[in-house]
Amino acid sequence: MRKEQFIESMTLLENQSKLDVRSANDLGKVFPNAHVANLLPSNSLITEGYIDLLSFIMGDTNKWIEYYIYELDFGSKYKDGCVSDSSGNIKLGSIEDLYNLLKD
Repeated sequence: MRKEQFIESMTLLENQSKLDVRSANDLGKVFPNAHVANLLPSNSLITEGYIDLLSFIMGDTNKWIEYYIYELDFGSKYKDGCVSDSSGNIKLGSIEDLYNLLKD
């Protein structure tokens, strides 16, 4: 997969996630006794399928895409040194960093 396609695909996932969180927060204002996490849209089947497809295409057997999305919140929680292997620091602060990791 070309870098541009990968970046576009990951950006779509990130934008959908932000939209889902924003919608859940808005619903939380209407239903103040509900936990916001319970108000997130139920689109996990398509999201997980999309992630699985990207992982397959990119040969991501180590689940770096999932780690980048869920643990690093699309790179926003990345700090230098928080991800490393035997050869040193692994930079994962952007989609481009993730692409480069997967291509190496």
